[in-house]
Amino acid sequence: MVERVCPYRLRDRIDDIVQNGVMAVLRLIRNCEADGKPFPSYIMKGAYIRTVSHNAVTDEIRRLHSRPDEGSKEGESVMPASPAPADPIQSKEFRDVIRQCLRHMVEPRRIAVALKLRGHNVPEISRLKGWTRSRVSNLVYRGLGNLRDCLRKMGWTP
Repeated sequence: MVERVCPYRLRDRIDDIVQNGVMAVLRLIRNCEADGKPFPSYIMKGAYIRTVSHNAVTDEIRRLHSRPDEGSKEGESVMPASPAPADPIQSKEFRDVIRQCLRHMVEPRRIAVALKLRGHNVPEISRLKGWTRSRVSNLVYRGLGNLRDCLRKMGWTP
């Protein structure tokens, strides 16, 4: 699954990314056990594994953006310092469209999605807002779905 969503420039890191995804699933299982909840059956289903794979790849990309590579010159990042002009994700226009989509969401969902887009995970958002993990998970999941739908309606497709 990771190979399907992994960009070509990260192909040499696939094993590490898979390991990070496995660790995320194990953390979920450990948290369920700590909370005294039964093991969720959806974990081994395809949609959840796809989500974990996508998140693991996204986390690796963020890590590459945030620290220089050991083999690069000091201060030189593996990823380009500034996005290519054609990169819509980094464009001001795209950020404005995301803000516009967020404005149409109910406040708790908007807050959860905004924090997720800034790189926070569900437990962090839960701690920051004082909400339960299940509430945050639901808000993020539904909010990201709303965001995708809104972006599609506005002509922004993956």
